[in-house]
Amino acid sequence: TTSTPAEKLHDSIRSKTRVAVTMARATTLVLVAALAVLLLLASGPAGATAARTSPKDVATASPDEVAVAAAEDHECEMMAGEKQRDECMARRTLAAHTDYIYTQEKHN
Repeated sequence: TTSTPAEKLHDSIRSKTRVAVTMARATTLVLVAALAVLLLLASGPAGATAARTSPKDVATASPDEVAVAAAEDHECEMMAGEKQRDECMARRTLAAHTDYIYTQEKHN
């Protein structure tokens, strides 16, 4: 079968359109995968445990401070929903970082 020049042009355009659509889908898939990885890294376990008392802090903290930190950690862990636990740990993390900043200012 012989194709007319118009049919050849039409087939060429259709082929290029398919390639462009395939590339767009591949690009979208890569971007979505990268976003998913970033979200997983941002919400990983490191953020959930950052507010806990470290062994170094325990060595320099008073027994009362250690008991209060342990009770607050336990309180966060016993909350009903995962979102509530995450929010509780986020508040504890912020409080710990703020305390660290002010403590460092006093020592320097």
